[in-house]
Amino acid sequence: MEDSEAGITAKAREATGASGLTKCAEGKRGLSKMQFGFHKGVSTVDYVDYACEKSAKAMNAIGRIIPNVGGPRSSTRRLIASISSSILRYRVPAWSAALEIKRNREKLNNAFRLMAMRVSSAYRTISSETVCVIAGMIPICITLKEDIECYQQRDTRNARKIVRIRSMARWQLEWDETETGRWTHRLIPNLSTWVDRKHGEFLSGHGLLQEVLTSVRARNFTVMPGVR
Repeated sequence: MEDSEAGITAKAREATGASGLTKCAEGKRGLSKMQFGFHKGVSTVDYVDYACEKSAKAMNAIGRIIPNVGGPRSSTRRLIASISSSILRYRVPAWSAALEIKRNREKLNNAFRLMAMRVSSAYRTISSETVCVIAGMIPICITLKEDIECYQQRDTRNARKIVRIRSMARWQLEWDETETGRWTHRLIPNLSTWVDRKHGEFLSGHGLLQEVLTSVRARNFTVMPGVR
């Protein structure tokens, strides 16, 4: 099983052209030309568009290898999704100002949502907040802020561990206050006890579980709890 999943991970890296972070992030409009100062004519907004487009292409390539129903377990799916998320996180201190623009945050969230859906075997009807929780993946904007803080505190010992605690607190606050995913919130009120879970597909009602329950007539389509 582990050998099979390792093979899938290798194929995913080949499909996305990601033998490393730099290779994954560089291309025709590569980041080698858009370093900390960004070259003339390219704004941080342009970069966000570029990164989201590149990430979406990577996830589409991965989607051709990993089916939404069946396939590797969620932990392996998270590892594969990190190939695509690394594109969004690449050199974030250089374009951190872009996160202050709502339009950019929405673009990043939409790109990251595709990854979370692949990890949790969910469908497009699920909300961004809910799918991130079920997948056990910290929302991308919180992760980017974490990367920025780690860079700013790079001389501090255990900076990542300290900043991660703050990231989890931000995520918990957002999860408690969001209007969507209330059904799931009743089952997962505390995110800290959930992020290391090895299951969770049943919470969305999507994926292989739905097919199995339907086959044995154990699921009533009219009473499916809405996960929004």
